[in-house]
Amino acid sequence: MESYANAIEVNSLFFEFPHSSKPVLNGIDLSIPKGEFFVLTGPSGSGKSTLAFAILGIISKKFSGLFSGQIRIFGKNIKEFEATDISEIIGMVFQDPNSQFISLRIREELLLGLNLSKFTKRQLEEKVDYYLHLVGLDGYSFRSPKEISAGQKQKIAIASILIKEPEIIVLDEPLSMLDPSSQKSIVEILERLKQEGKTIVIIAHDVENILHLADRVGVLVDGKIIEIGEPREVIYSDNFLKYEQLPLSLELIKSSDPECKPVTIQEVISENQKIRIDPVESPLQIGEVILQFQNVNYTYPNGYMALENVNLKIRSGEYIAIVGTNGSGKSTLALLANGILKPSKGKVLIKGQDSRKLDPKYLSSIIGLIFQNPRDALFEETVFKEVIFGPKALKMADPEMATNGALNLVEMEDLKNSNPFNLSYGQQKKNRNCIYSRTK
Repeated sequence: MESYANAIEVNSLFFEFPHSSKPVLNGIDLSIPKGEFFVLTGPSGSGKSTLAFAILGIISKKFSGLFSGQIRIFGKNIKEFEATDISEIIGMVFQDPNSQFISLRIREELLLGLNLSKFTKRQLEEKVDYYLHLVGLDGYSFRSPKEISAGQKQKIAIASILIKEPEIIVLDEPLSMLDPSSQKSIVEILERLKQEGKTIVIIAHDVENILHLADRVGVLVDGKIIEIGEPREVIYSDNFLKYEQLPLSLELIKSSDPECKPVTIQEVISENQKIRIDPVESPLQIGEVILQFQNVNYTYPNGYMALENVNLKIRSGEYIAIVGTNGSGKSTLALLANGILKPSKGKVLIKGQDSRKLDPKYLSSIIGLIFQNPRDALFEETVFKEVIFGPKALKMADPEMATNGALNLVEMEDLKNSNPFNLSYGQQKKNRNCIYSRTK
């Protein structure tokens, strides 16, 4: 491995799923030198995760479809690697951490794939404790990955890769489910890994927190890399701005001073005296209380108390942000608001009525819940059937018109006959969003 300058080489890479109208990857050429911190961005469905799977060797060996081109890892063709060998060289954190958990306890998940014969029992325990501490989850060794929050699962997925100490680390949206404090911690870990000479590939929409680490940024659109170069030149290029949005902090600076092109938070802070934001009068019309929590507790079957003595009123017309650290109970609160969960103590009132006494069908017509992981709610064979299910169940006057309107709203008309399980993670989120955009 040491004699090759490039950690990853991709040549003329093409991949198309069966029955697809266009390729997911369309003639990609990419070289990533050893020790580089490379950021890949682009719109949902552009092929970013598929490219990551190809680099890991999954596409050529496990996926059906048309595949051509070549991928080399430290000079060796990816097809020549055994699965156990490649996993020692490349570690990947998937966008959906649930998809890589197979163990009943977090300890076993972290130890999975390690050559246990190389370590004593004490050394293994110390390694598990060290990497759990690194991601801020001390004491979680004997908990189940299924029992923790989405953000905590993402941390476990990251720890389970770092413990193997691979030469190349690929992370698909590693910060997307984390609270700001956890994001900062993971970015610090990435910075340390870069200093150690690891080759790091980050796939991300929100690039604000990692641009200062990036050596290069690539923009992938419709299976092709349309822009690649240093961060400053890429994120202000026409190709980037056509398909992606600047992070808000950078956009504020640019709107105040078009000549200023910051790429780091530090540069934003130094320029923030130039920001001028005119106050905007809120157009919201606040009405009556429609959702109320009265002294609500919720304890899960395993004895974990997620919420304690919560009191909250939400009025019609309000926009409410529920914020908090990973594992603080935000998703539990949302599930209680929707009536999927019932409080262990206290009451949840929806339009003045106790949620325990309300019919699920009625609840679904009043409160729509979009899960953090969109795959948790998919079950139909096409996007159109997935979206029309709700309007039909609610006996809307014209379910088909409501469905087409929702698909148009989220720009998914061309995907309505696609299998929702074959969509990208971002497209699956849009699919779930449009389900509730026309059901009330």
